[in-house]
Amino acid sequence: GNMGESPLSSLCFVNTFRKLSGDKITKNYVRKVSKAFWSAADPTPVPNPTVIAWSANCAKLIGLNVTTDDFPSIVDVLAGNKIPPNCEPLAQAYAGWQFGSWSGQLGDGRAIQLGEVQTQTSLWTIQLKGAGKTPYSRTFDGRAVLRSSIREFLCSEAMHALRIPTTRALSLVWANDLKVYRERMETSAIVTRVAPSFVRFGTFELAAYQDWKDGVKELADHTIQHYFPHLLTAGATSLNPYARLTQEVVERTATLIAHWQAVGFVHGVMNTDNMSVLGLTIDYGPFGFMDTYKPTWSSNTEDHTGRYSYGGQPTAAQWNVARFAMTVSSLMTEDELASAVSKYYPIFERTYLSLMRKKLGLTFECTEDSELVKSLLGFMATAEVDYTQFFRQVIPDVIRGDPNKSDVIKSIKIKEVADQWQEWVSVYEKRITMEQNLVPGANQATMVKIALENNPKYILRNYLLQQVIAESEEGKHDMLNRLLAVLQNPFDEQEEHDSWSKPPSPASANLKLSCSS
Repeated sequence: GNMGESPLSSLCFVNTFRKLSGDKITKNYVRKVSKAFWSAADPTPVPNPTVIAWSANCAKLIGLNVTTDDFPSIVDVLAGNKIPPNCEPLAQAYAGWQFGSWSGQLGDGRAIQLGEVQTQTSLWTIQLKGAGKTPYSRTFDGRAVLRSSIREFLCSEAMHALRIPTTRALSLVWANDLKVYRERMETSAIVTRVAPSFVRFGTFELAAYQDWKDGVKELADHTIQHYFPHLLTAGATSLNPYARLTQEVVERTATLIAHWQAVGFVHGVMNTDNMSVLGLTIDYGPFGFMDTYKPTWSSNTEDHTGRYSYGGQPTAAQWNVARFAMTVSSLMTEDELASAVSKYYPIFERTYLSLMRKKLGLTFECTEDSELVKSLLGFMATAEVDYTQFFRQVIPDVIRGDPNKSDVIKSIKIKEVADQWQEWVSVYEKRITMEQNLVPGANQATMVKIALENNPKYILRNYLLQQVIAESEEGKHDMLNRLLAVLQNPFDEQEEHDSWSKPPSPASANLKLSCSS
């Protein structure tokens, strides 16, 4: 269709990121780039693209109202075949620490930023992932396969519905005729990602690594001005704005990781180039939602040391914020720097405990709660229960006074484990009584309600992804769209989809994935 009649033509595009120092070379070929935060890069067109999934929730953010009838008129923009008016596409430059080793220049090797959409209240960056080569593609083809694109699309929207800060996904476009080779020949796809900003720890690191002090300051100023303007308001604190920026990054990261831990999400590749300065979950690769509770579980086949395992994530993120702080160290005193970084663990612990309390139906803050949570997790590890199912089914049973009702508990055959459970229940029951005595209006019903509002029934389990990928690769996208709808309301019963809330068979629990996913 003609851009004139496309719903996308109503969007107000600006090119804020281009105000930052950019690459003087405008030709798109792979190279080392110095003292620039971006290079010009247009998407490479694909043959016969089709829109196979669309998030109306994400569209609302940027003020888009689109029906399936509009897909033909917007598919060319979402596929990178047409560039909307006023867009000047670019690829971002960044560096990173990968599995603890410095990697130097990385950058958007297959993501191309169209520009930012200015709505009444916010600025949203629109990015096409899998849209072709850029100056940062290194030896890669600039494409994303359908399999990994489905994973990214669904997980972005599922995480948002779980109230976890994340980049969003607007659309999933399939280029069935464009074949690329990974472990096998696969078809290509393009995901439109949406976030206020895609700036990473690694964006700051690239400037610091080039000893480009002006660049570090320029990026810090840009980040504060566009994303953290509240840091400039008088009276917030007497700290210098760069120290406050660092503190904000530390706080947001600690809060994000607490959310990951509470829901059982494993990112899989927490390199500093995959860490958002805004504290968003970014770059969905070999991620996984934990099935059986196992703190040492890694979702990534290449994570041999467990650095990015479920239990390792809080430490990895702390290491990452310390790396970030080093990049901006020239903008503040040593004390300011140390003080900002030292806030990571206290904020992480406090946020995590507050989320776990809600999962137990509690609101009152009691100091013994961390012990209560710890001993519960100890039991869960021994009993090898499914993390999500346990919190969703068993906790409400205990609050209702029927702790052994569910099959999860009935299937425990080992006496010591059953005893460990009874012991925990008796402590938790006292805590429930205390809650009801201390919190006005707290009773069985209100506590069950809190538990159900904080323990999802539906998460993006790996076996569901495998099913949906198999169907979509055959051109059947019905499950893809139904699964998206279910994941957008993860706390609701949705009885007709009950089977999707079930844990996988023991053989397919806690699978690992490779980075090509």
